[in-house]
Amino acid sequence: MTTTRTCSDCLHYRQHYVYSCGDYHKILYGHCTKPRLRKRMSDAPACQHFDPITPREELPRESKTKSPNS
Repeated sequence: MTTTRTCSDCLHYRQHYVYSCGDYHKILYGHCTKPRLRKRMSDAPACQHFDPITPREELPRESKTKSPNS
């Protein structure tokens, strides 16, 4: 099984959003930062500069209890 790599799966892709009805919504394009800024559709086939996105590790959440020194 082969998975098609797209711009939206790349580390260098920056998604664009619009602000509407009090919230941000994804639009169909963004831009690529490698090797220079250029518009790209999110579902476009990835180029030779493709680097896969690595998921961030979940950071531990801080406790919401007050410390005795505050």
